[in-house]
Amino acid sequence: MKGLYRKKYAKAIVTILTVMFLTALAGGSYASASGLFTNSYTVEYKNSEYKAAGMPAGSADVTEFGADGGDKADDTNAIQAVLNNHDSVYIPDGIYYINVDRALQLKSGQTLTLGERAVLRALPTSNGYYSVIEISSVGDVTVTGGQIVGERSAHTGSSGEWGMGINILESNRVTVTDVAVNDCWGDGIYIGGTQQPSRDITIDGVTCDNNRRQGLSITYAVGVEVTDSVFKNTHGARPAAGIDIEPNEGEITEYITVRNTECFNNEGCGLDLMGCCERVDNITVIGCTFRDNQASGIRIVNAGQLRFEETVVTGNHTGIDIPRDASEIEFAGVTVEGNSYRGVSLVTASQDEGTSDIIFESCAFKNNSQASANDQDGIRIDNYDTSGAIQNVTFTECRFADDQASKTQRYGLTVGYSGGINGITVERSCTFSGNISGAYLGGGALTVL
Repeated sequence: MKGLYRKKYAKAIVTILTVMFLTALAGGSYASASGLFTNSYTVEYKNSEYKAAGMPAGSADVTEFGADGGDKADDTNAIQAVLNNHDSVYIPDGIYYINVDRALQLKSGQTLTLGERAVLRALPTSNGYYSVIEISSVGDVTVTGGQIVGERSAHTGSSGEWGMGINILESNRVTVTDVAVNDCWGDGIYIGGTQQPSRDITIDGVTCDNNRRQGLSITYAVGVEVTDSVFKNTHGARPAAGIDIEPNEGEITEYITVRNTECFNNEGCGLDLMGCCERVDNITVIGCTFRDNQASGIRIVNAGQLRFEETVVTGNHTGIDIPRDASEIEFAGVTVEGNSYRGVSLVTASQDEGTSDIIFESCAFKNNSQASANDQDGIRIDNYDTSGAIQNVTFTECRFADDQASKTQRYGLTVGYSGGINGITVERSCTFSGNISGAYLGGGALTVL
């Protein structure tokens, strides 16, 4: 065995030296805590979204128990055996093939660490419901580093939309950090449950790319933190959002924070707050960007007690869409700019409770209606039917503007003349400039101080 370890150690040194040399040629940089080789190091590359993770002390290396990242054999049983018998498990660089019809099952109190170039790759299946990693009815679990790659391009069936990279079900205190989850038949990451919600979940430094249904789904959950992550290029199965927060019937979804996160180039919305079956409550979005999504940057349906801060919504079809039953929403320092259609569409229909108590403070609505000049507004407030009301919408220190050489935004603000609209107030601190057809247009519901 000593000879085996000596060979592996020599191979590792050669690999790291090669990485340093190629990185220097590519204009990247190599850094370690001491400037020398250590067990914990970071390799930074241009355009890299992954962090290297050294093998934690006391971890079991799956390659010492039969898993092989250098061949195309099924590694599921070998890795699962290590997971069953060790609390800290390490998967070094290499490609490991996983039978997703069984999935890798994690247990309570477990940490799974993947090397920077470690890949868990799903073997093709016809099953429309699967997981590469399943975290079910457990607590205090961490998954960190590496990549999880689904099998959407090799999928042998045509039904279902629930093939998940990481599936978190009825679990508590779960952390997923610095992981890339790509190419899944369903969602990159799913958080939910059936009998009870998942609680206290952290998603940090994650990238979900080219998944079929969602980058991230949050259904039955209380207390989820999403930070410094990217959800992009979702397409193929509706709703195809970057992040979809949507409880199923009888479920609750609340106390969710999304911070310093980007959702872009998704076939659906960047962020969906979809209370179609049950209401969504207590969502906070801070310092995020929702751009270049084919539907809305943000869509809000049957949701309340929401706060959006210092967030940019740009290049989408509609910037922010609020079609029904939304209340107690604060937008502070939000920029809604350069969207194809309206900046904000607060145009309701088929409401049950109505829409009310929305505050826009220090927000900008500018250069929207990119698809057709002088056709759409910075923000429009109206209702298509008599269901519910729209009331108590306030604008403070907001800017409604078009500062382009070739202007596109029609009015800064328009308010419909329906009797169901009341209490739309634009405070004196707001400014209007450059809008093609004028600053604002509205009936008796609109008060400009």
